[in-house]
Amino acid sequence: TDASEEYFRSVDGGATWKAGVALANNLGKYGAGQTIAVDGATVHIAYTKVITGVGAGPTQYIRSADNGASWSSPVVIGEDSAASNRQARVQLAVANGRVFACWQRETSVLGGSIPADRMGYNRSADGGKTWDTAKVLPEGTGIDRNHQHLWMAAGGGVHIVWRHGDSADNVADAAWYIHSPDY
Repeated sequence: TDASEEYFRSVDGGATWKAGVALANNLGKYGAGQTIAVDGATVHIAYTKVITGVGAGPTQYIRSADNGASWSSPVVIGEDSAASNRQARVQLAVANGRVFACWQRETSVLGGSIPADRMGYNRSADGGKTWDTAKVLPEGTGIDRNHQHLWMAAGGGVHIVWRHGDSADNVADAAWYIHSPDY
């Protein structure tokens, strides 16, 4: 069956919870590759639909500026190009009103070759109200970078760690890291 993304919130420190609110529907058999981040009263959620366990369609984003009481309409923040119109495993980080999203780029066609540059990202400098154009994380051509995790420090440092290996999985994979000091 197709899953929906539901949001649950507590206004008393987790002692009780409000009923779930469906934020996105028809996300695929396995749910969505969703992630959540909070900056003050603003709640940020990014997600993708899932087909056969892999991300489908460009990454979408919604936000709530009132602690999850109401939500914006979804906007596409992911890539929609000939190289990759599908993303998976999206991660979000927020600090100081800035939002950073990072995802694993997938083939435009199920079963096709994965993109030579595997991780994409986008960022917002105004708390998710507007977004830059999706970009590709540099220095990764020909490397199967995936299963990433993302952190952002209050001073602007963005930290990403990922599984770094060959796409055929012929050798043991290492964890790699990249850092940006300016959001």
